[in-house]
Amino acid sequence: MHPAHYLWSLCGLLFCLSACGETVEPPAFEENPIKTSWTQSELDKTDVYAIPGDYYEIQIGIKGKELTGVYRDPQATGDDRCLFFFEGVIGTQNPIEVQCYNPTNTKAAFKGFFKILGDAIIIQLAALPSDNCTGEFTDKVGRSVVLDSKKEWSAIRMVQHPTNLHEQPILESVKSEEALKRGVAVAVMEKRNTWLRVEILDGNGTVGWISEHGLYPLIEF
Repeated sequence: MHPAHYLWSLCGLLFCLSACGETVEPPAFEENPIKTSWTQSELDKTDVYAIPGDYYEIQIGIKGKELTGVYRDPQATGDDRCLFFFEGVIGTQNPIEVQCYNPTNTKAAFKGFFKILGDAIIIQLAALPSDNCTGEFTDKVGRSVVLDSKKEWSAIRMVQHPTNLHEQPILESVKSEEALKRGVAVAVMEKRNTWLRVEILDGNGTVGWISEHGLYPLIEF
């Protein structure tokens, strides 16, 4: 090979190796930014986020879109206390419309509206459940409650017939000789067939199993 041709071939080879050895930067991809704001149209299509738990005056259970709960005046005891049960469906509307009633009497159900504000709720009722209830429930401002402790409660129910509390979901495992009385509120933690693992809402945190047949039926679900 002529020396000049050899030199040109060598230069070409060196150029190729140099070019092929360059680091090729991958194309830059922009990561999708974390969404921190929503339009009103988007919010209107989003279900209200309600938190199950103990709000001191009220206790709330949530299963999917089903909301159940009970209000009991913590400053009063006996039959003269302000008490009402409520149930409704969680959707995109805030406040949530609920049906309010006391299952232990025959008074007709009436509407209530629960405005969810994070861990706080403003309650407004179409009527007072009884003369023992504060007028705040029916005024323009409403009655405000704040979450005291979040709970894994799927429902709140009330005892209709005297019902035994059991250690296990079997009839032979009675936990207490004294049956739960009519009107006692319980929070449902687990369900197995017709058995419910519940927390008795008496302030003592007692937990056990009861038969669902001993509870008042719900009117909405």
